[in-house]
Amino acid sequence: MKQVELKDIRSLIDHLKNNGVGSRPLRVGIDGSYGIGKSTLAYCLACQLNVAVLSIDQFIFRDGRPYVGQIRPEIKDLCDHYVATRRTFFIEGVCLLAVLEKIGLSVDILIYIRKLDSWGKWRDSELYNGIESETEWTKKISNLPEVLEKQVAEYHFKYRPFNRAHFVYSVTHGD
Repeated sequence: MKQVELKDIRSLIDHLKNNGVGSRPLRVGIDGSYGIGKSTLAYCLACQLNVAVLSIDQFIFRDGRPYVGQIRPEIKDLCDHYVATRRTFFIEGVCLLAVLEKIGLSVDILIYIRKLDSWGKWRDSELYNGIESETEWTKKISNLPEVLEKQVAEYHFKYRPFNRAHFVYSVTHGD
């Protein structure tokens, strides 16, 4: 499937329906940076398409370990239940592909949500996209203030979720 970039929810819903969401059991992932609106998007889409939502944040210990290491095993059990009962569901959260790898699950459709500035430029493009060497990457993230921010940046470098997404949904936020 060729990557499709979208800026309005109605178009995203139409594309998801055209790709079988709502008519056959699918696993749909929503990935992006923290605080960008993944949960809001997931619940909005779920209401429109009548599907379940799993939010990774509901399944973390919050014990100081790296984010992916904090994932509680119950999330795998719930995912397995949805798969076994042939239910479509959205799974959303930061570092999604790493979490899915940890629990041995993949998604049929991946949505990446990104934030555009008031000029329409991807706000995190310099951080998350286009850096090829690990040396260049290490220099970029060394000045990041928060541990989670560094983990998310490292995740984006390793997994490249933006490049792997079937749909890129852009939201606009002012500076």
